[in-house]
Amino acid sequence: RQQLMALENLKLVVFDPLSSFAQADVNAKTSAGSLFTGALAGLASASGASVIVAHHMRKPQSSTPIESSEQARGAIRGTTALVDGVRMAYALWPATEEKAHLVFNCLNQPYQERAVYQGAVVKANGPANRKVRTFLRADTGLLEDATRRLKQLEEPEYKLLGILTTAIREAAERGHPFTHTGENGVYKQRNRLPRAFHQLSKKRLEEMVQTLLNEHPPRLVKGMAANSREHKWLDVRSGQFAQGKGIFGQGADFV
Repeated sequence: RQQLMALENLKLVVFDPLSSFAQADVNAKTSAGSLFTGALAGLASASGASVIVAHHMRKPQSSTPIESSEQARGAIRGTTALVDGVRMAYALWPATEEKAHLVFNCLNQPYQERAVYQGAVVKANGPANRKVRTFLRADTGLLEDATRRLKQLEEPEYKLLGILTTAIREAAERGHPFTHTGENGVYKQRNRLPRAFHQLSKKRLEEMVQTLLNEHPPRLVKGMAANSREHKWLDVRSGQFAQGKGIFGQGADFV
């Protein structure tokens, strides 16, 4: 602090990483975390400079990857005193494999491991944009914000719903209809859908079908095959399966 205060016109101080400058176990002791963040606040107040400290996050388990800013906040290492003691906390974490594949499909580029990250403000004492943003690792090694570029390339949800309706209708017309879930469901058989749906999660794809079923009037319904009493085959309202007259086609089905 004495060395920093001796600098004229000090504007920015960065401690990286936190563990190299804290002389106490801030990861386990709440009092140590509070003392350290208090010292940072005191330095910022006395010098008038912005003070940034870099700290590690816990590595997410493969079964429970980080998918939201709330989960990211909980993954910051140490006691809650560290997050509570600063004015703002920004978290960066690796995107899920599903998200990473979606990004490269959207960009029409070959998939690269450990190249897609996400970030968000996870704590702020004042108004802040808490939207989760997507970053790509550039050739320089730096992370570049690609959120706006990806948003311009992504298919709007309403357009995807229209494409999905068309694909399900055409599959029923060929005699190879989908079901909502199960072995013949849209997720298990997503290879038969347009490429835009190949990397979607099971939850999102099945929710999109449910949205089409819930519409008034519904774009999709669950119909029957001829000589059957089970309503499970997806079709549009005017389709043969919707009218209970559906006939299954022979052989493999493909787009």
